[in-house]
Amino acid sequence: MSSILILPEDVICKIAAGEVITSPACIIKELVENSIDAKAKNIEIEIRAKGMQYIRITDDGKGMTKEDLKKAILRYATSKLKTIDDLEIISTMGFRGEALAAIAAISKIKIDSYKKKSSHSIYVEGGKIISLDPSNREMGTSVEVRSLFYNVPVRKKFQKPLSYLSLEITRLINQLTLSHPEINFSIIDGNKKFLEKKISFEESLKERIQDIFGESFFNKLKFLSLKEKNFFLRGFISDPSFTKQNKSNQFLFLNRRSILCQDIEDAVKKGYGTRIKEKEKPVFILYLDIDTKEIDINVHPQKKEVRFKDIDLIKEKIIKAVSNSFEKEIIEKKEIFFEKDLYFFKETISKKENIPIEKYEEVALFSSKEIIALIDHYLLIRSFFEKDDLVCFDLKASNSRIFFENFKNKINIQTLTVPYILDLTDEEIYIIENSKNTLFEMGFEINIIGKRTISINAIPTFLEKEDIFYILEVILKESKNFQKNELSNIIARKISRFVKKKYTLEEAKYIVIELFKCKEPMHDPVGKKTFIHLNLFNLFSKM
Repeated sequence: MSSILILPEDVICKIAAGEVITSPACIIKELVENSIDAKAKNIEIEIRAKGMQYIRITDDGKGMTKEDLKKAILRYATSKLKTIDDLEIISTMGFRGEALAAIAAISKIKIDSYKKKSSHSIYVEGGKIISLDPSNREMGTSVEVRSLFYNVPVRKKFQKPLSYLSLEITRLINQLTLSHPEINFSIIDGNKKFLEKKISFEESLKERIQDIFGESFFNKLKFLSLKEKNFFLRGFISDPSFTKQNKSNQFLFLNRRSILCQDIEDAVKKGYGTRIKEKEKPVFILYLDIDTKEIDINVHPQKKEVRFKDIDLIKEKIIKAVSNSFEKEIIEKKEIFFEKDLYFFKETISKKENIPIEKYEEVALFSSKEIIALIDHYLLIRSFFEKDDLVCFDLKASNSRIFFENFKNKINIQTLTVPYILDLTDEEIYIIENSKNTLFEMGFEINIIGKRTISINAIPTFLEKEDIFYILEVILKESKNFQKNELSNIIARKISRFVKKKYTLEEAKYIVIELFKCKEPMHDPVGKKTFIHLNLFNLFSKM
């Protein structure tokens, strides 16, 4: 007698369900995505006991017929896929035909749906149809899920605490409602919450973000958009001063599907350059639309992971989009507020001072302004545009920005009296050989003088000898993606120790003038603000 047995169908279904449905949040995700695929304009989500006791999703979508309901709870039954070739052009949220069957296998589920002027209700327990009867429903579909994992006690026993399930559901609902801001959502979990759509995508998303996270959160974001052939990136990214220590406020949607992608998360971070600190995480809510033939979403049952045909090209475009969003923008001379982090530069100042641009003199920046105080590396002056307000410059941060941009554009090198001789591995020698030109552009003169030996003959003037080993270690470690900007970012984090901590009045004036010649005057190389605007009315109102 063979020791290998064919598992019973109900056991197979429960095992398969364990891959798709791991928690109440998974059920909400699958059912809401079905509603989205059904072209629903209004979706209601109701949960009790964090979804372990009761979940109900109601929509006004296309609905299902009596025959559809019978097939919907079967494994690998779907209306979204017909042939293997359809996987290349799939645009729906679901397509595998596993979700409803998986949910039905481990719960008690009732589906009530209307289509073609008739409505029916099907009730299923543990994957078995108990009843299928006519109903009174007049629009869309309602799915009720009760007693989750009632027949899989092991899975129920190892569920996370209710507090964790609550956090998981909250984040999921945020993802779902952000993914389609044009859809009206109602969420019922003790209190009812309604999220209303707006006319345009940007306006809908703006309102949706404020509904979920609040106005203060939204005011720290900026809109981003880049459209090229078969590539459309849009959404919101945070100001460099608004970062987190984790990824909890990073939302990425690929063709409106919420996904996880470390490569894209890293690309967004690289787009910030040195504006944020190394361990900080930017906040972003981004929507990436690309040709479905360029991606493979059939990687994981929960469809959270995606493979890209050319991920390096995608990363390059995302870095470009994020970086470009911080470039100087054209400013209307009548509305300039520092607290909104808008740039002002020579042309704007000239107009405000009524000085012809061709006769602009740098000293005019201070000609009619009252300097309030100079304390160590802080300069306090009256605002350029609001006479009753003040601007406080951090001269150390400002000088770091000037220093960094000068370094990127023009590098002074120092020749070492005694070159450093280092022994490396064969792999490290190969990396240095292929990076020599880039290193030379950055002020490093390195020669290979033996099979496994290099000679470091010159370095940038502001670096100290002990910095060489650290920088060389980083170069070797990051060799696969090593570029000029990468080294610039590394050096940027060391610049602050090379600038003074106290300044004379003339030095302070010079720094402010030079600051606004910089490409990015708002922040120092590691993301710290170079100046802040102080509203006197707000200050005195707090006294």
